[in-house]
Amino acid sequence: MKIIIGGDVCPINSNRSLFTRDNDKLFGDLQHVFDSADLSIVNLEVPLTERETKIIKSGANIKGTTDAAATLKKSGIKAVSLANNHIGDYGDGGVTDTLDNCKKAGLEYFGAGKNLSDAGKPYIFKGELTIGLLSYSDIEFGIAKADKAGANPLDLKQLTLDILKLKQEIDYCIVILHEGKEHYPYPSPELQKIARFICELGADMVVCQHSHISGAWEKYKNSDIIYGQGNLLFDYANRKSPSWTNGYLISIELSETEKKVKLIPFKQTFPGITPLNPAETKLFDEHMEVLSANTSDPAFIAANWTEFIQRFEKTYFSTFRGHGRIQRKVFSYLPFVKIFYPSRKKAMLLNVIRSRVHREVIIDLLEGK
Repeated sequence: MKIIIGGDVCPINSNRSLFTRDNDKLFGDLQHVFDSADLSIVNLEVPLTERETKIIKSGANIKGTTDAAATLKKSGIKAVSLANNHIGDYGDGGVTDTLDNCKKAGLEYFGAGKNLSDAGKPYIFKGELTIGLLSYSDIEFGIAKADKAGANPLDLKQLTLDILKLKQEIDYCIVILHEGKEHYPYPSPELQKIARFICELGADMVVCQHSHISGAWEKYKNSDIIYGQGNLLFDYANRKSPSWTNGYLISIELSETEKKVKLIPFKQTFPGITPLNPAETKLFDEHMEVLSANTSDPAFIAANWTEFIQRFEKTYFSTFRGHGRIQRKVFSYLPFVKIFYPSRKKAMLLNVIRSRVHREVIIDLLEGK
């Protein structure tokens, strides 16, 4: 049997024109890839709702046309992962509208629900083999709770129980994580530990989305880990960047005795997507070989992460003081951190963030508990 996994789909801006109810060829020259699969899955990065009331959050609020569910279904998508940081952008109602629109279109979903229990349910597909999928989101905004609709939060304790239970019912386990630092093609040292741990629990594949860049492919023991697929259909502010424009599909061919995984690269054309030409494909393959080789080197992962995050120091420390976008930009040109965060203040901040109990207190206070 064949499985296709795609990255972030957002029926907004130029791509919105593709999401009409009568369109059954959403993926253009790559439509045949989805048509050939027994199971095709994408990450639906937005709520499908007509509501206008946005939640208060850090970052953009986006939503998609309600016709998108039917278009995805007609274009060969069997199920959508909804565990992401935008599904709750228009509140509980926006989430439940999305679930209802998927149901009406006959489009399966997982990773979000009307409450936490509902959001955590796996999607099980029965074909030649039984495939089980779980989806989790980094805890930002729009997260489901016991009495609140939203995305399934990444909690390693619950994830462990979920996988141990699911493995008893299936032949092949896929875990999708909406995780990773934006525009970074490698895992952080911690994310790599998490992904490998999930494989040790029994996941056959871990797919990290959310980073908006084509990330490394790591083969860990008998499992595969993908650290970012890039965007599939997502027209947004960074559309001129090659890293935002390019992405890849994951193709998995399974039998009872064999597994074959390959990557299918493409580029966005705003609207739509198209395959890479031979020269571009060659460059993609060479780039992926470098990424994969570096990912197997712990020293590289640690050093490259440290170098990468240095550029965000002023932004994060300015954010801690409640600065808006303009203030953060101004302070990026000044010795802001040295002036306002001497060693003792850094130590206090570190203790509050790093300590589990202090972090729990702060989160509960900020959430208004």
